[in-house]
Amino acid sequence: MNYEQKLERLLRISSEKSLDPDEFIPWDLPLGDDYAYLPPHLISLYNQPIYNTLTKSQKLELGKLEVCQVLYSYLHIENVLCVFLNRYLLKIDPTSLESRYIIKELIEEYRHQEFFAKALRLIDRKPIYPNRLQRFIGMFTVKYTSLNVTFLSCLAVEMIADRYGNELTICEDVHPILRKITQLHSIEESRHILFAKSLLEKRGIKDKNVFIRTYYGIVLMSSIWYMRSLYVNLPFYKAIGITDSKKHYRLAKKAYRFRFGQLCNKDIVPFLKQINADTLFTKWCWKSILKVKL
Repeated sequence: MNYEQKLERLLRISSEKSLDPDEFIPWDLPLGDDYAYLPPHLISLYNQPIYNTLTKSQKLELGKLEVCQVLYSYLHIENVLCVFLNRYLLKIDPTSLESRYIIKELIEEYRHQEFFAKALRLIDRKPIYPNRLQRFIGMFTVKYTSLNVTFLSCLAVEMIADRYGNELTICEDVHPILRKITQLHSIEESRHILFAKSLLEKRGIKDKNVFIRTYYGIVLMSSIWYMRSLYVNLPFYKAIGITDSKKHYRLAKKAYRFRFGQLCNKDIVPFLKQINADTLFTKWCWKSILKVKL
């Protein structure tokens, strides 16, 4: 199946199997305290010595704070992605299949932002916004890097968000609203991932020289690091009344690197190898920074 055939198929699926968030997500269900808001293994303090000393209400509150941070990070990243896609549309034929699909993707991405924001209002917990460095990295990537680099960066974030969201979807203890949000996001995001992979394949990124492929591997790594940097936050520990919160923040941040790295093994590492970006220097960077062994 060539690139155009893949786009035609994605357009057809997006049109024929479109799901309405207002109907698919059970917004009327009360939130309450009968459900979890994150699977235990995704809570930043999980497996830390302090975790078993927390009360049920502390664990629940930490889950609410951290799932809001996850939802906000998705909303923020997709907002940045939309900046790039809109800029890219100005450069291509508006009647082309590529343009038609990107418009469809933008509609879905804006719809994701809408239901992420709605969930944030329902849970009523304030996320931590990106700092200046994080904002600069995000906007610099979509404004000034090459097309291949920008699509690689967005693809890495989409794949890790999809994998993370799947963990919520399959956990029956998580509130149905959150499970349906991540399920719908995953359904539509899988098409966006396929589009980005197909575009990059058409552009022949796996056939570049070793220096460029190494650069691509570092771009993927940096994008995952950026996503991870949004998740563990010191103010959340203070909010639930943890004493010596700075100490536990440092420990949790260190431990979270390994758990987050494990999420890469199922999707991102195979893709990295598929595009021949697993060079010697890339492997060293991934192992030392992401704690992922290639």
